[in-house]
Amino acid sequence: MDSRTFIIFNAALVLLLIFFFIKGRKQPVPSKLNLKGPKRLDGAAPDLTMQREENTKQLTIYFNFNGETLEAYQVLGLPAGASVEMAKNAHKELMKSPKVESTDVYNQALDAILKVRS
Repeated sequence: MDSRTFIIFNAALVLLLIFFFIKGRKQPVPSKLNLKGPKRLDGAAPDLTMQREENTKQLTIYFNFNGETLEAYQVLGLPAGASVEMAKNAHKELMKSPKVESTDVYNQALDAILKVRS
């Protein structure tokens, strides 16, 4: 066997192995997703919108300060959903504190609470 036939034989063998490797691989089957949502027995489309009742109380109030979103009650050190009076009292106590460096964040937290609650 001369070198030319040896190279042709090996090239054909490599091509045959590549063909079997590509052809023999099974394609992954994607999973089926249920994007239609829950089905109702009466055939009507389900109502997936969130509707807020008029008498419900919003517990968390968010505001932006220096590019960050903060929770107003947490900034003032209060539990979520605290009353406006509690927020005003906490704001006054924080303003009396000698270690307060910047009052802007506390003022904006109180303003956010008053804006939503009033």
